[in-house]
Amino acid sequence: MEEDNLPNAINFLLENNESSSSSDYNNDAISNSSVSTDEDQNQFLENDWFQEDLLFPLLQLLLNGRRREHVQNFLNVVHAKSNVEFREDFRLSRPTIYMLLESLETSGFIPTHEFGKEEKPAELCLLMTLWFLSNKEPHRTLSNLFDISLSSVFRIICRVINWLITLVPDVITWPKGNHIIRISRGFEEVAGIRNCVGAIDGSHIYINKPEENSRIYFNRKQCYSILLQAVTDCNTRFISVYCVVIRDRIMMFEC
Repeated sequence: MEEDNLPNAINFLLENNESSSSSDYNNDAISNSSVSTDEDQNQFLENDWFQEDLLFPLLQLLLNGRRREHVQNFLNVVHAKSNVEFREDFRLSRPTIYMLLESLETSGFIPTHEFGKEEKPAELCLLMTLWFLSNKEPHRTLSNLFDISLSSVFRIICRVINWLITLVPDVITWPKGNHIIRISRGFEEVAGIRNCVGAIDGSHIYINKPEENSRIYFNRKQCYSILLQAVTDCNTRFISVYCVVIRDRIMMFEC
């Protein structure tokens, strides 16, 4: 009962269905088919080849679904990727990611204890989280793809994102001194805009209806959201990120 035979089973049923529907319009088509009588058809359906290679695999697919596809030796697969493929998958260059990896390994956010259940290496945790952020994959897909339990996927992503948040104050900073002049000149060269230090925009981040003060989060698009505001420099690098949070009916900005 190999899964490779499933396409054959499906094709057979489709062909049988087409021949059945066409028989309403042309009875001669039935007489020309290989299964021309009820007796021959019954013998064909009872054939071992049909049952073992077509019928049983199809029933298995309907009852259990397809087998989950897992990436074997995920890190080895990633290491074999070209620099172009690597950047397409994770949206960052290799040097940048492995520079971040050194910081993650010493951050304490990824457990390194030797007792209990074996922990996932920091490299796998970082790459899986970047895959999640870059490709918008649901947790269940990541669980199936990388052969990691659903709870572990959720826990790993939370740990890595919490670690990334700790880097924000050192990475996303408002320009000062000569940096302001360089950004201003950059905007003038790129867009012809003088005396500009940032491009600003905002976005609604959709959320479930809050249990408290839900009316405050209900926006003009007739759904619930929080507001995100971001400013970038002339090289599209974030220099400011703010999210509007409601606390005790007071609107606050948090970086």
